[in-house]
Amino acid sequence: MSATPWQSYWRSHATHNSFMHDYESGEGPYGVIERYWQTAFATFPKDAVIVDLGAGNGALSHLYSKHEHASLCQSWQNVDYAHITAPTSHPWITHTQADMHALPIANNSIDIVVSMYGVEYSDLSCTLAEVARVLKPNGQCLLVMHHSQSIITKQSTITLEVINSLLQEPMLNGFTDIVMDSTDALKHYCFQVLTKHLHQLPENAQEDVKLIGQNVYNILQSNDALVDLIQHLTLLGQDLAAQAQRLALQIEAAQQVAQLQSIEFKSSFTNWKFSTLDFNASPIATTMIAVK
Repeated sequence: MSATPWQSYWRSHATHNSFMHDYESGEGPYGVIERYWQTAFATFPKDAVIVDLGAGNGALSHLYSKHEHASLCQSWQNVDYAHITAPTSHPWITHTQADMHALPIANNSIDIVVSMYGVEYSDLSCTLAEVARVLKPNGQCLLVMHHSQSIITKQSTITLEVINSLLQEPMLNGFTDIVMDSTDALKHYCFQVLTKHLHQLPENAQEDVKLIGQNVYNILQSNDALVDLIQHLTLLGQDLAAQAQRLALQIEAAQQVAQLQSIEFKSSFTNWKFSTLDFNASPIATTMIAVK
C-alpha cells in the first residue's frame, strides 16, 4: 500500500476522519459507530496500553478522550503508514508512522488493539499475525472495518467511476491536445464537457458530476489569466486523481474484509466473533472482536 494518497489527504484536512463528520454528534450511521465504541470503551481495563492501527488523524483516540474512562488509560498509540502531524488532546496519545505488517512494538506488550476503517487497508493475514504477537495473553483486538455492501463502499464505487470518466478529459489534464485561445472559449468547453457527462452517466452518479462541476465553476468564476485558470483546473485534476486512488483502496479493503473469515489467523486467538453494524437495515461496517 502506498502512503502517498492518504498522506496528502491528512496533511490538507484538519478533520479527525475521512468522512468529515463528527462521530460524537450521535446522528445517523455515525451515531451507530459512536455507540459501538462507547460500549467497547467501558470494557477497557484500567491502565490499558492501547494501539490504534490505521489511525489516520486520530478519530478513535479523539472519541476515546471524551469517554469517562479515558483518564484511566496508560497510553494510546496511533499507528499509520502515512506521516501524521495532527495535534493530540492528551499527552498519553501519540502518533507513530509505521508499517502494520511490521509493528515497532515489543511482543506481549499491548492490552488492546483497535482499528476503525483502517486495518483492512493492510494485508490482513500479515497484520493479524502482528496483532497476535504484540498483544498480551488475554489481550483483545476490536476492529470496525469497511463492509463490501455498505453505502460507503457503494458510493465509493459510483464516485470512482465519475472521477475516472472526467479524468479522461483535457479539461483536467492541462489541455495538452487542445488549444484554448480565450477565457470564454475555456468556459464554453468546460461547461460542454460537464453537461455531456451529466447526461451520459446514470442518475445515481449525477450528484458527483455536479459536485465536481461546482469546483470547476468556482475556478472559472475567478478573474485569473487564462494560463492560470488552466493550471487551477490541472491541479483540480491531480486532487481528483488522488481521491480516485483513495476510493480504489477503500473498495479493495472492503473486498478483503469480505474474505476475512477464510484467512488463516484463528490459531493465534483463543476466540473471535464477527458481526455487522447496521443502519436502517443496511450494513455500514463489519466488526471483529478477538482475544489472544
